[in-house]
Amino acid sequence: MMHHAYCILLFLIIGTSCTRAQRCDKQQVATTIQERVGKSVAWGKSEPAPLQEAMSADDCVQVALLHNPQIQAMFEEIGISEADLVEAALVSNPFFDLFVRYPTKKKYATNIEYSVTASFIDLFLIPLRVKVAECDLEKTTLHVTNQILDLALEVEESYYELVAAEEEYTFAQESLELSSILKEISARQVAVGNVFGLEYQEQESKFLEAEAECIRLQNLRIHLREKLTRLLGLTRPFECKMGIPEEEVLPDEQLLATIAFRDRLDLQIARYELLCISEHLGIQQWWVYTNGRLGLCGERDPDRLNTIGPAFAADIPIFNYGQAARGRLHAELKQKEHELQALEITILSEVREAYEVLVRSSELMQKYKNVILPLQNRIVASTEELYNVMGVGVDKLIDQKLHAIEEQLSTIRSTKEYWLAKVQLKRVVGGNIS
Repeated sequence: MMHHAYCILLFLIIGTSCTRAQRCDKQQVATTIQERVGKSVAWGKSEPAPLQEAMSADDCVQVALLHNPQIQAMFEEIGISEADLVEAALVSNPFFDLFVRYPTKKKYATNIEYSVTASFIDLFLIPLRVKVAECDLEKTTLHVTNQILDLALEVEESYYELVAAEEEYTFAQESLELSSILKEISARQVAVGNVFGLEYQEQESKFLEAEAECIRLQNLRIHLREKLTRLLGLTRPFECKMGIPEEEVLPDEQLLATIAFRDRLDLQIARYELLCISEHLGIQQWWVYTNGRLGLCGERDPDRLNTIGPAFAADIPIFNYGQAARGRLHAELKQKEHELQALEITILSEVREAYEVLVRSSELMQKYKNVILPLQNRIVASTEELYNVMGVGVDKLIDQKLHAIEEQLSTIRSTKEYWLAKVQLKRVVGGNIS
């Protein structure tokens, strides 16, 4: 009967070690990204960048998700967690002990003692370890999804910044050209004695400021273009026609808060961290520290008599029976609970802030587009009419055109601020604001 019991134990250990843990669904990340940003991404597939002559922000996001090698590097974090899950389902290797004692007299045989034992604690620990590893795998999957979502939003943000920088540079060049004309007119007037040298110095100062602004914007364009190139995973500088889409209808603030609590991946990660610590607490029990092992042992004594029987080995958990580990986990559990509460408060605040900023940015953009800029254009047209009948001088006309360019630049900046505010709202809500 004893031999049968040990055979049954051996089969149980082998059966437990062959148990398959639940693997990660590779489509989970792709499905979430498709829902949040409406674009496809795949693990293990890095496709050629589908570049077009004219690309929108959505097109750039799709290129980045398909072509940026960082995406695949993020996916491999899931592969590492899957390997940890497989390892958690494996039973410990058996222990083999061998003792050889040589007799001092020739008439006696060599004394050989041996034992093979395997951990029976694993029979109870493996299900617990698998639960912890599955929780870690789910948390890693959410973390990777959140990283990919952040990258997609960063691409969109960089796109709008680059579009604005390109348009600002175009108008800054026009401003530089007009400032150059004003400086030349002032120089001629000084030469004939019509104006004082101070006016020329003022015009020269404005020209130099316009020149410096062009250089600054050119550097900004280079920085943003290379940043977007890196985000798209391209080896050559990103070059294509770009444009900012029309303003979209703003969603309801209360609905956005509900969506944020449902979709924010960092909030889901925080909840899984709580769950993982709870699962870890199930492992830190006193009996785990016995490291109990069962098996068979045998001996051939000096009289050549062979004996065989059961073997048992275990640590005696007197000093360390998991009290420190359990205390640490309880403290971490309380810590994560407080962090989760703080994150929920932060999310509500971030949604309110991003929504209000977006509303104000929309109002400012509309004011520039519909009121300020048209008014300045009418002023320029009226000044041109007066100039044609010699009612004002060319310097007055150029000055009004410079002011119109400044309003154009302000309109571009307000539009950029609106779209960056919209990206920020997507970020604080979790990607989906429709």
